[in-house]
Amino acid sequence: MKEKRKFLFEGEKERLDIFLRDKNPDLTRSQIKLLIDAGFVLLNSKIAEKAGIFLKNGDNVEIEINDEIREELKVEPQDIEVPIIYEDEDIVVVNKPAGMTVHPAIGHRKDTLANALAYRYREILKMDKVRPGIVHRLDKEVSGVMVVARNYRARNLLAEQFKNKLVKKTYIACAIGQTDNLPSEGVISKNITRHPTNRIKMCVTENEGRESITRWKILKRKERYLFLLVNPLTGRTHQIRVHLSSEKMPVIGDNLYGGAKILKIDAGLAEIMNGYNGILLHSHSLSFTHPSTGEEMTFKTAPPPSFMKAFRHLFGEEIEIP
Repeated sequence: MKEKRKFLFEGEKERLDIFLRDKNPDLTRSQIKLLIDAGFVLLNSKIAEKAGIFLKNGDNVEIEINDEIREELKVEPQDIEVPIIYEDEDIVVVNKPAGMTVHPAIGHRKDTLANALAYRYREILKMDKVRPGIVHRLDKEVSGVMVVARNYRARNLLAEQFKNKLVKKTYIACAIGQTDNLPSEGVISKNITRHPTNRIKMCVTENEGRESITRWKILKRKERYLFLLVNPLTGRTHQIRVHLSSEKMPVIGDNLYGGAKILKIDAGLAEIMNGYNGILLHSHSLSFTHPSTGEEMTFKTAPPPSFMKAFRHLFGEEIEIP
């Protein structure tokens, strides 16, 4: 059952999550944050961007509550196979499969990466019951390398590196674009915020949102198809997908941002993607400083077989990554 509640904020300044907690004593602050993160809170008829936003006098707030939010959200260990690239007492580096959500959320309580890692490394559950050891994320549709912390110290030090932009992230992507008019490389600097009406989508904006920067380079082009090397310099939700789409280079297979239209034209590509749980965007390498040894570490993963099969179909050769 769904219930909608509407409130008018009258005052000088107050955080959205605190305001809603006071107005909804039957909900905890963590439940309210989950609803905000999942896009179930509207601020002046637009989906609220984050829990910590400050309200202004006269703001209208609407919250949609469902039965699921009243059930405790936590990681239950599950025996799910996930490729392990590297592990020691502090960190685990994995090759996340496309189609796997990173941690539980509303609508995705099981079969996540966190569930799988909690089964193999029970100690991580001491850190957080929803996001144990998680210091960064990949979209469900995206495959590739991720690092997860195994203890508090490693989590805090890795999180600090991500916060201070000290981690180098390199992705590869197959996209669609008007190849004749494109330069060989570029930088996209556009703020990203939640889409005003679609709770699962993000969008670029001029005056709102958070600073977002993505560097891209064309490695290969053929007709309308592009093979890109992409470095996100910030870490926003859906950043690469949103930025490339905003430059009319959507990632192939990405139904949310316009990259799935090509599948209606290219039957061979559609057949390949039909058996794949992701899009043609892969986290190829991740470089960071080990939280205990101080060693500079770089981990790389090859794209999934379906990604490589799609690449052969698009470009007529095997994939090569510099």
